[in-house]
Amino acid sequence: MSEKMKDSCNQLQNEIHHIEEHLSQVSNQVKAAAKTELKTLDADLEKAKQKLELKREQAGDAVQRIKEYIEETTNDLVTKVEDWKVDRDIEKIEKQADKKEQQALDAIMVAALSCIEAEVAIVDALKARKLAIDVAG
Repeated sequence: MSEKMKDSCNQLQNEIHHIEEHLSQVSNQVKAAAKTELKTLDADLEKAKQKLELKREQAGDAVQRIKEYIEETTNDLVTKVEDWKVDRDIEKIEKQADKKEQQALDAIMVAALSCIEAEVAIVDALKARKLAIDVAG
């Protein structure tokens, strides 16, 4: 496997691993929610919101690149395939591979953003339920 291929695979695997770890942490929060105090949930919610804002900033460019990628792909996919068949231009093929790798990384970034948005929603829901239980006595 080429060095470029190894690097791409490693980068994708690292991003997926981060998402898996994050989902595991959120799952553990949900499991422990019944025993968690309201002020702890408040702190967890603030942390989740901070992570969300940071990830939103990071994902902004990725979302834009995904939109551009989809538009570009829709506009000239047939032309590219025909070009490859005609001249087998390695530079074009490599450039397309780079674009597809970036698109995959961008999609993972957006998925990570969605996971963090879900965390905010989950912690907010747990906090609301805990408050309702505490108020109801």
